[in-house]
Amino acid sequence: MQLCKVSELVKAVRALLDEGDGKELNRLDDTETLRLDEIIRSRLIESTRYTLATAPLSMIGAGLEFGETIHWYKQEGHGAGYVLLPKDFLRLVTFQMSDWMKEVHDPIAVTSQEYLLQRSRFSGVRGCPERPVTAIINLPQGMALEFFSCTGGDGTYVRQAQYIPYPRIIKKRIYVPPLCQRSVIIRAAYLTALTMRRDALANRLLQNNKDILNDQLTNEHA
Repeated sequence: MQLCKVSELVKAVRALLDEGDGKELNRLDDTETLRLDEIIRSRLIESTRYTLATAPLSMIGAGLEFGETIHWYKQEGHGAGYVLLPKDFLRLVTFQMSDWMKEVHDPIAVTSQEYLLQRSRFSGVRGCPERPVTAIINLPQGMALEFFSCTGGDGTYVRQAQYIPYPRIIKKRIYVPPLCQRSVIIRAAYLTALTMRRDALANRLLQNNKDILNDQLTNEHA
């Protein structure tokens, strides 16, 4: 996972704001410039979180691994179970049990009809190795990824499990995937423009950010 210097991101956001605001930022005094930089920094985590949570997975790339311990509801390797999610979990990248035919990227909602079907007495409508299903649930121990289901028996294991962590600044650096950097910069500029009450500029930046994400989605399905 690539870490970016916060100072470089702040500089890029300032350049974008300057470009869109008719060079007015060039006329700020030192105190105003420091305040602007602080506003930008305060918006970077939220901008990164939003982008990582909404961007196509093709823009995000690989995540961190999890799922070392499996909890089975009944018998090992048979039926459903769950794995606890890391405390900094933001988004699932991929999950696959060893006897599944394919990986899962998008957990279903626990409020959905599909989730109710996982409790059906008819096995044909439940998740299976050929048609696996996952859902994010809340347990006393924390959030967990519930999976449906397995038939591999003893020795069934997690083949792959990756997630995107909640962003945070560590030693003046923050994790931003290369393909997401432009979107993060525009989103941070948008939030900063709102704070500065530059509504017209904020609206233009918001549309630019949407265009980037929509273009990537279009390319994925082309």
